Order: sequence, then C-alpha cells, then structure tokens
Amino acid sequence: SGRTLALASEYRLRTVQCLVTSDYTKSVDNTIETLTLYIHGEYSSRWDAEVGIWVVIGMIVRLAMRE
Repeated sequence: SGRTLALASEYRLRTVQCLVTSDYTKSVDNTIETLTLYIHGEYSSRWDAEVGIWVVIGMIVRLAMRE
C-alpha cells in the first residue's frame, strides 16, 4: 500500500507534464479527458478542495463548450 501513493503521485506529475507540453489552454485531442484525470487525481489526494481545483474545473467547462 505504500507504493500506491508513490505511483499515484507519479501519475499526477506525468499528467501535468503532458498537459503543459500539449498547451492545454488550446483544446487538442484528449485535453478535456486528461484534465478530468488530473482533477480526479488532485481531488482524491487532498481532503480539502482548494481554489485551484475549481479554477481547473472552470477551464474544463470552457474548453468543452468551445468544442
């Protein structure tokens, strides 16, 4: 079980790297899905919902409406 948290942290890090590399502000293939995975990872790893998470959720909604 100790390895699970390390793997989840590594997965979140790699997700963010993919988003930054692909310029996530412009919706390209699988951007919304990747942002959703990122939000799920961040939300499940923290007990309190930070403002930054809600900002990203707003970005997901705006990108989805633009497609």
